[in-house]
Amino acid sequence: MQATYPGANPKSIAETVSSPLEEQINGVENMMYMKSVAGSDGVLQMTITFAPGTDPNKAQVDVQNRVSQALSRLPSEVVSLGVTTQKQSPAFLTLITLNLGRQV
Repeated sequence: MQATYPGANPKSIAETVSSPLEEQINGVENMMYMKSVAGSDGVLQMTITFAPGTDPNKAQVDVQNRVSQALSRLPSEVVSLGVTTQKQSPAFLTLITLNLGRQV
């Protein structure tokens, strides 16, 4: 996931964007772990890793549903820039990358 919060610093992004998303996404079926990185450019990059054998299409839908549930807790600037998810499927596991906002 990539979220853009114009003018925000990494601490602000972590508190107002990353935390609500992580809380909502945590526990999604077959999730192994997630990683979030907030940059000084106002961009949050989050990757969710799933167990081997997980259907990437189902995982993407599950994550999208969880993100939708978290939208009301995100800053309006982030929500107005949009939310997308992108799946990647290496041979050994499934990754879902969420993109919030415009791509940089």
